[in-house]
Amino acid sequence: MSNIFVNQTDPILANKDMFQYSQQQYSPIQYYQQNVNFNTKDWVGELDDLTKKLSEDELVKLNTNNVYLRLSTEIQQNVQNEIMNLIKNKLNSRNDIIDNIKRQITIIRDVQDETSNEQRKNIAELNDYMKNYAHLTFQQYKDIKNNVNVDLNTNSNTSTKKSNNKKDNIQ
Repeated sequence: MSNIFVNQTDPILANKDMFQYSQQQYSPIQYYQQNVNFNTKDWVGELDDLTKKLSEDELVKLNTNNVYLRLSTEIQQNVQNEIMNLIKNKLNSRNDIIDNIKRQITIIRDVQDETSNEQRKNIAELNDYMKNYAHLTFQQYKDIKNNVNVDLNTNSNTSTKKSNNKKDNIQ
């Protein structure tokens, strides 16, 4: 069965916004090129031409200028974002890229979980110190937790580990 609209327009194509969206989805580069005003000055080209003409000494000085480096990084990020927007749909349709992205997402989530667990552990350790060992220095507290003998009378630590013999641990 064919979809022919006799004496009528296709309801999907009749909606101009839907048609433009479909064009954008299937041909992002063409869509982008059609919507760019080419009557503006080519600032990117001018910058590129200017930097190509620099000598080695000028490049070295330029690359030590923090303001220039920050601005250059901003441009590079913008270019990367624009390219990503243009090819995102194409990338999302490739299984190898999808697998790669899923692996990256897993790694990111693992790092987030690990960092969160470390932060919770550090907070719990500080809470234990504040509640139960506030009379000690934090270093003494850490030494006690690491089974290092601590002389609580002189605030100095000995660097020997506690032995299993109770007589050896008495000071």
